[in-house]
Amino acid sequence: MFTKSFFAVLLSASALIQAAPLNKRDVTSISESDLAIPHTVTETAGSDVYTAVEPAYVATLTNRPSRISSPAVVSKLSTSTIQPSSSSILSESFVDSSETSTVSSVISTTSTSSASSTFSDNNDDSSYFIPSVDVSTFLSETGTTTTSTLFTLTSSTGAGISGLTGTIVETTIGTANPSTSIPLASSSLTVSVNTATLTTAKVISSTSSETSQELMTLTLTQATALSTSKFTSESVFQTTKTLNTVSETTQTFGYYNTSTSSVSTSTAIIPTSTQVSSSTVTVTSASVISSTYTTIATIPASEVNIDLFQAIETDAVPSSFNTIENVWDFNSNVDWVEQSEGYTNKFYINLLLSDQVYPAFVYPYVMWQSVSTLYGFAVQHTTSSDYTFAQYMDNGNPRIFTNPLNQYDIVFSSTSFNSANDFSMSVKDLDVASVSVTLTETSDSANYIYLPIVEGMGLTTAVYHGSLIPRIDSGMNIQSLTVETSNNLAAGVSKYRIYINDIAWIVYVTNPYNDDTFSLSTTYGSGNGYSLIGNIAIDGLVIQATVAPDNTDDEEYFDKAAGMYVTGFSVDGTSNGVTSTYYYNYDTEGSSVSGSPLVYILPHQLEAVSSASSGANTGITIAAMTRGYATAFLSASIEFTETLNNEISWLPWSAQLGSSTLKYSADLIQQLATAATDELSVDIWSSIKSLNSYYLGKVIDKYAYITLVCSDIIEDSDLTASALTNLKDAFNSLIADSGYLNYDDKFGGIIANNDWSSITDTSDDFGNSHYNDHHFHYGYIIHAAAVLGHVDSLNGGTWAEDNKDWVNALIRDVANPSKDDTHFPLFRYFDWYTGHSWASGLDYNINGLNEESTSEDYNFAYGMKMWAEVIGDNSMKYRADTMIQILSRAMESYFLFDDDNSIMPSEIISNKVAGISFQNYLDYTTYFGNDISYIHGIQMIPLTPVSGQMRSVDFVTQEWDEMLSSYMPSTAGGWRGLLRLNQALIDPKSSYEFFSSSDASDYLDNGMSLTWSLAFSGGLAYSLGLI
Repeated sequence: MFTKSFFAVLLSASALIQAAPLNKRDVTSISESDLAIPHTVTETAGSDVYTAVEPAYVATLTNRPSRISSPAVVSKLSTSTIQPSSSSILSESFVDSSETSTVSSVISTTSTSSASSTFSDNNDDSSYFIPSVDVSTFLSETGTTTTSTLFTLTSSTGAGISGLTGTIVETTIGTANPSTSIPLASSSLTVSVNTATLTTAKVISSTSSETSQELMTLTLTQATALSTSKFTSESVFQTTKTLNTVSETTQTFGYYNTSTSSVSTSTAIIPTSTQVSSSTVTVTSASVISSTYTTIATIPASEVNIDLFQAIETDAVPSSFNTIENVWDFNSNVDWVEQSEGYTNKFYINLLLSDQVYPAFVYPYVMWQSVSTLYGFAVQHTTSSDYTFAQYMDNGNPRIFTNPLNQYDIVFSSTSFNSANDFSMSVKDLDVASVSVTLTETSDSANYIYLPIVEGMGLTTAVYHGSLIPRIDSGMNIQSLTVETSNNLAAGVSKYRIYINDIAWIVYVTNPYNDDTFSLSTTYGSGNGYSLIGNIAIDGLVIQATVAPDNTDDEEYFDKAAGMYVTGFSVDGTSNGVTSTYYYNYDTEGSSVSGSPLVYILPHQLEAVSSASSGANTGITIAAMTRGYATAFLSASIEFTETLNNEISWLPWSAQLGSSTLKYSADLIQQLATAATDELSVDIWSSIKSLNSYYLGKVIDKYAYITLVCSDIIEDSDLTASALTNLKDAFNSLIADSGYLNYDDKFGGIIANNDWSSITDTSDDFGNSHYNDHHFHYGYIIHAAAVLGHVDSLNGGTWAEDNKDWVNALIRDVANPSKDDTHFPLFRYFDWYTGHSWASGLDYNINGLNEESTSEDYNFAYGMKMWAEVIGDNSMKYRADTMIQILSRAMESYFLFDDDNSIMPSEIISNKVAGISFQNYLDYTTYFGNDISYIHGIQMIPLTPVSGQMRSVDFVTQEWDEMLSSYMPSTAGGWRGLLRLNQALIDPKSSYEFFSSSDASDYLDNGMSLTWSLAFSGGLAYSLGLI
C-alpha cells in the first residue's frame, strides 16, 4: 500500500514581482542507493513556485522556526497530514498528470481537520480505508521573515506490491490554499499565487507557552477569531493491514502540546491558484529501505509590521566625505542646534534668513513679522475670491496663479509694541513641521509673546507672558467686536466675533485663572480702523484667532477646540510591505472641552484617512492658497492607510500592462544588445568626473540603466560583466574623490562646494551648497548605486554592502527618518504635510519655497526604494513605497491636472501642469525658458518604472492630445526624446517606432540612453501585443 500527502508553501513578496528559479531536486535523479540513506532537500522562497518531489512518506513537524533576513509579503503555513506508511512496497509508478484549481475566498478561522485516503490493489477488489488526522492549520512566527522546517518526509519501500492506483484528498493547506485532490500518481506539486483577488482575514499573533514534548517547540500565529487558542495533544494508534502476506503492524503517531495566547490583528491575505503537475519515475527495491527528506522554506510574513521610521544609521558619515562648514548661516536671532536642526527647506525658511520679515506659509495661513506701521506678528488668510490670474498666453490660459500678500488681517501685538525698536524676534524649536517665534520686549526680557507655528494648525495662537497688555491690530479694517457665549467652551475661555472687511473671524481668549478679570474692547488703532485691546496684563494668557466657518453651526467644533493649541507635529507608522499605517501626531498645550485641538489636512490626504480617524472629520473646509481647500479635523492624531504598489521594481512598468507580463522578443533583445554595446563603448568615469552633481547623477544613472538592461533583459553575461566593471570603476572613483561631495557640519548635509560665491548666483551647481535640489541630484546617484549593487550581487559581488554607508549618507541628507540620527535633520526635503518635497533651500523669497521638477522628486523616492531592496532594509523600502503613494496623490492634486481635477482653480486646469510651484503661486514656466517642451518635459524627467504610477493614463492622454502632439514636430533635441518616451505610457508602439528610427540618438537627453528607451517602449509594446 502506498500513501502520499503533500505540504505546499506560499511565495515571498519579491516573487510577486519577479520569479527566480528554485533549487529543486529532481525526482528522476533519485536512485535506489539514494533512498537507502537520509537526504535533506532545502527549498527557499525567492520565486512564485515551489515544487517538492518525494516518494511515499510520513510527514511530521520539527523544531521552532528561526529568523533570517529576507524581504517578504505573505506568510501562510500548515502542518501536513500524518499518514500511516506501508512496510512493503516493491515499486512506485508515476504517470504525467496535471490539475488546476482556483480558490476565490479565504478561510479566516481555524479548525482541526481530518482527511481520508482510499487505495486499492489492482489485483484485489478489496479497498482499504485509512484515517488521517491534521494538526490545526497555523501561520508562521511573527517576524520580518522566518525560516521554518515545514515537514519531514520519511519514505518506506518494501516488497510485494505493484500497480497501485487511487487519490489522496488534501485538506486546506494553511488559510490561503484551496482544498486539492491530488492524483496518487503525482510526484510533484506546484503552488503559485494569483494576486488578482485580495481578501482580508483576522490573524492572531500567538506566542508559545511551554511544550510537553522535547521534539517540537513552535511559535504560532493562529488564524482564528479573537480568543485564546489552545493546541491540544492526542495520540493516534492505528492498525495497518498490508498486502502480500506482510504481517499486521501497530504504529503510534504522537501529537505535541503547545498552548498559545492570542491577540487579534487584521491583514490582507492573497488567495492562490493551484497548479498540480507531475513527472514519471519508477523506484524499485527488493528490500525494505527508508529515506528522510526535510524541506525548509523561507516564509514571508505579511502580518509583521515594521517601524517605518527606523534610523538608517546613527554613526557619523564615512571618512570619504570631507568635513567642511558651510559659509552660509541662519540669522543670528535663530536659536538652533547645528546639524540635527539644520532645516534648510521647511515652510518657515523665511523666518530664519536675512531680516526675517518675509512670510512663513503655514497652510491655510500666512504669518510674518510685522515691523512697519503695525508691530508684532501678522496673520493673513486668503479665500478663493482673492485668487489672481495673470499673464494670459496666446491660447487664452493664464500663466500665473497667485494669492495677494501683505494683507494684515490681524497682528498679534501689545500696547508696548509701538515701533520696530520696541521688540525683537527670535526663532527656536526648529522641527520637521513646526517652529516657534518669540517677540520679546526690548526693555524687559520677561515680557514676551510666544507663537507656536505648526503645519495644519487650526487656530493661530499667541501666548502672552509678563506684563504685556495684549493688542490685536489689523491693516484690513476691524469693523466690529461682539462678545459671544457657547456651551462648548472650556472653563476660562471667552469667545469674541470680529468682522474684518466683511469677513468673520473668531477670537478665543483663555484666562489661566479661569475668571472674568480679562476682557477685550475696541480702540481706534494705528492701522486701518480699530484695534482690540486687553484691559489688563495676565501672564500665560492665550489668544487664538481663526477665520469663522461659513456655517455658524460648524462653530461648535471650533468652540470645542478652543483653549488647546498645537506646538509640534510628528509622523510615525508601521508597514508590512503590503499596506502602511501612519499618523499625523500633534503635540498640544492647554485644554479644551473635547480634549482635542482643531487641525487641517490638505485634500490629497483625505482619501487616505483611515476609518479609525474618519469620525474626527468635521466637514469644515477652508481655502489653502495653492493647495485647494483644507479640511478640519477635531483630533490630535490622524491615522492614514496606504496600499503599496509592489508591482514597481527594476524593469519597465505601466498601468497598461494590467495582468500582462513584461516580455521581450528575440529580435528586440538583439536590438537592445546592439544599442547597449554601442553606448557602453565609453569610460564612464571620464565622462562624468568634470560634471556638477546634477549632471553627474543623470549620466551615471544613464549607464546604470544600460547595465540593468544587459543583466536583467538581454541576460548577456559578457556584456553585463563589462558594463558592471565600467560602472563600478566610476562609482569607486567618485567615492574616492573626497573633495567632490562633503559633509557640512553646520546644516548637517552632504554638499558640493561648486557654488559658494553667492547666495543668488547658483549656476555652477544649481545651488547645491545652498541646499537646492539635493533630492534631484542624489536621486539619480542613489538609483545608479542600487542598480550596481543589484547586478553585482547577482554576479556574486558585495559592492552594495561594502559601500552601504556612503550611499546611505546621501539618503540621510535628503530623508533622514529618525531623530536618533543627530547628524542630519529629519526629512530635509520631503514634507509629510504637503505630500511632496520642496526643492529650494537657503532662498529668501517672499513667495516661499518652490519646486519645479516633480518627476525628479519622486525619482528620489524610487531610487531609495530600490537601494533599500538591495541592502535588505525593509523599513527604508516600505517608507519609500509609502512616500510614493503620497506623492502620487499630491502630483495629481497640485501639479499634474487631468480634466477632472476639482482641487485647483478651473482657470489653470487646461495648462495640464503647474510649472514652477511656489507656496504662494504657480508659474507656468521653467527656470530656463518658456518652451512648451521644457515646461512639460521637466515634469517627466526621467522616465522610469515609477513614472506610470505618477502619470496616469488619463492624464498622459489628455496632456498629449491637448498640449504636446501638435507641438511635437517643432520640439528639438533631447526634449523631443523625453516627450516621446513619455508617450510610451499610453502608446508604446509609436514610442518604440520613434526610438527604432535611424536618427533616434539625435533626440536623447544627456541622461537618456537609446538602450533604456528601447527597453521601456519596446518592452511595453511587445508585452501588450502591439509589435
